[in-house]
Amino acid sequence: MISDPTVHSSRLKNLAFKLVLAGCGLAASLGILELAIRAVVPEAAWTITDAAEDWAAHERLGWVQKSDYVSVSKRASGTVVKFETNADGLQPTTARRERTPGLARILIIGDSAVVGRSVPDDQRLHVRLQALLANAGCPAEVLNAGVEGYSTDQELIRLEMLLPAYRPDLIILCVCANDFVSNTRSENSGLSKPRFTLQPDGSLAEQPPAYNARLAAMGKPRLAWLRRSALFGLLRPKLASLRARFGSWEKRNLLGLSDGIYYDGETLGRIDWKLFGAMVVKMNSLSRANGAGFMFYAFPDALEVWDPWIEERKKALGVQDGQYDRFALEKRLQELARETGVKFVKMIEPFSGRQDRGPFHLIPVDRHSNGAGYQLTAEVLSREVGDVLKNRTKAVP
Repeated sequence: MISDPTVHSSRLKNLAFKLVLAGCGLAASLGILELAIRAVVPEAAWTITDAAEDWAAHERLGWVQKSDYVSVSKRASGTVVKFETNADGLQPTTARRERTPGLARILIIGDSAVVGRSVPDDQRLHVRLQALLANAGCPAEVLNAGVEGYSTDQELIRLEMLLPAYRPDLIILCVCANDFVSNTRSENSGLSKPRFTLQPDGSLAEQPPAYNARLAAMGKPRLAWLRRSALFGLLRPKLASLRARFGSWEKRNLLGLSDGIYYDGETLGRIDWKLFGAMVVKMNSLSRANGAGFMFYAFPDALEVWDPWIEERKKALGVQDGQYDRFALEKRLQELARETGVKFVKMIEPFSGRQDRGPFHLIPVDRHSNGAGYQLTAEVLSREVGDVLKNRTKAVP
């Protein structure tokens, strides 16, 4: 039987018409849903803040915090936040390179967990730590050199650049779980970044980044329209959760979703501990060569310190109590500290033992610390820092 070309063509036209009609219907439905979300849901619940608005491109670091920068924004929590930096991109704006005679100086290095971009200025780590030290009779100036999106390699370079300019007495490094995969890559979220490779003799070889001529959230300007979509902004946390569940461990780690660390024994083995350890040792030696002490701690993740969140994630993942170890990462970092002789500050016990003061994070929208989290972090650090400052041998200029 020979098919009629006319009938076949008509069927294709009908199919194409139905597909176009369905597409138009879908687009109209999405448009109505978009308008409904904007009309009913508070803007803070779906607005995506572009971290790159705070950045300037840098030939060696990939990007840096803008200098003399002032920004007022509404964060995902609904809080209106004013963010300001000094001429070197540090907080507070009053920070100067010149030392105040008789006053100790502390420099905190890290990523967004240190910056505190999601909370008001008076709740950030450096402000809380400075106030606690003053109340304890150890007055010190605490400077915040955190930059969103950084990994350990960028923090090492930034420390090297800031040490001779600011001459601190003590360096505090904050380590986040998503640093580890980023440390092995020359790109993060579509932006070029430096990285170090470990040489046979144990030294570190720096590989500079390509220049980021254009900075944008996630490093993909062509997707800028998505950041303005209320529907996408509202669904983004769920989409990230799905990516974490079905994506590779590397992708989950870069997203800051490293749940496997706490229940999968092989996950910690995937981390390049030799590379990370070499960078921490380098930071320690640079600090001491410039007359400063050095210590580091791991950001107290909600999956380590907030019991309700831990139980929720265990249930969602089908993980049994005996499989889950909230101390898994901290114990490995303690081991590294013992091997290298670098001071490490434990955070999990002080947090897990004070559930009455939680939650400590802006979950479920944001896994960064809230004001309570920064306060408790500052309390733990203040005890360690106070001892160091009281016993330091370096004369304060």
